[in-house]
Amino acid sequence: MRVDAYILGTLALAILSGCAKIEQREAEAVQLSWQVIQDVPTKASAYNTSDTFLSWAWYLPDGKSWSKNNKDAERYIGGETFGVTIGYVSSKHAWKNVVWVGTNWKEGVSYYWPKAGRLSFFAASPSSLGSAVSCTAEDGIKITDWDVNEHQDTDIMVADLITDQSGNTSSTGGWLTGVPTVFRHKLSMLVGFNFNTFKDYEHGHDGSSEKKYTQSDITYLVTKIEITGYPQKGTFIVNAPAAGSIGQWNVAASSPKYNYTWYNNDSGLRIPYQSSGSTAIAANSLGGKTYLYLLPQQFTSEDAKLKITYIKRTYKEDGSVDNNAPTTAEVSLKDLFAASGNRLVMNRKITVNITFNNDSNLIFWAPDQSEWGSGEFDIYV
Repeated sequence: MRVDAYILGTLALAILSGCAKIEQREAEAVQLSWQVIQDVPTKASAYNTSDTFLSWAWYLPDGKSWSKNNKDAERYIGGETFGVTIGYVSSKHAWKNVVWVGTNWKEGVSYYWPKAGRLSFFAASPSSLGSAVSCTAEDGIKITDWDVNEHQDTDIMVADLITDQSGNTSSTGGWLTGVPTVFRHKLSMLVGFNFNTFKDYEHGHDGSSEKKYTQSDITYLVTKIEITGYPQKGTFIVNAPAAGSIGQWNVAASSPKYNYTWYNNDSGLRIPYQSSGSTAIAANSLGGKTYLYLLPQQFTSEDAKLKITYIKRTYKEDGSVDNNAPTTAEVSLKDLFAASGNRLVMNRKITVNITFNNDSNLIFWAPDQSEWGSGEFDIYV
């Protein structure tokens, strides 16, 4: 699912020290604006007004374009390392430069469009990325040595590059016109596991006094779900700051390999057969979180694995338990994502569907990656 955001703020562009003087339109009061609309994608919703993001703009004079002359661009918005912080100013019903004063964000300076020439825009969210994120005209946005494990509350988004703008152009939902800015998630998120059986191996029984188990029944119970050996530290880069370039993550050679337990229940959770639907298993071992952010990457080894521990319970003639031993099935993430070139790509929300099949001892993994919100992976055990 694509998440688009059109960012609206009222900014007036300051001349940064060390840059050539660029004449602004302040006398004409032509303020630079963004419009924040987040599309998900069938309906639009506002970019969270409690969030802040970082913005950069680069200036080229008339007669030059970003695609041909980006290395000649002068910085117009943004500091040496990270950009100008933009936040929602409720009194102006707009997004503006903000500064932290005491315990609150306060309205900062205003910025204006230049009288001549054009601007190209970058943006990254949230502003808490701080000095980990930088932006240059040559390389675009770079997020250095980011450890996803240590920032499980941070949903990184980077906006598509908007080039060669000379004024506010886009208006949505009654807001002021602004520069259209499309934010896209740069991580992936594991959000759930769904379980079912290939057919009714319990033959309509559930262990109740009316439906006691018999010797021919099999019950599946899930005891643990794990992700192991997963590298979570890397650097995000845009190889060329061209419109349409989505960038990529490179895993740090020194990245720790993390182990995660999504679910743990020694007694096991029974998985009944459902002709339609499945049994969802929510996270209970992630410190209260219901999701897990994952670093998108190319898997070059089989170290990172998905492991499912389950009980295939069988019964004696009198209905008492015969076998209750746990079994662990595992698959490397390299193999799991084989259909996408052994890569977990950016902007994915992952649900794993697992089906227990007593008719076969093989484990069949059939991943299918889609945009954020609809990535599902079918597994037959």
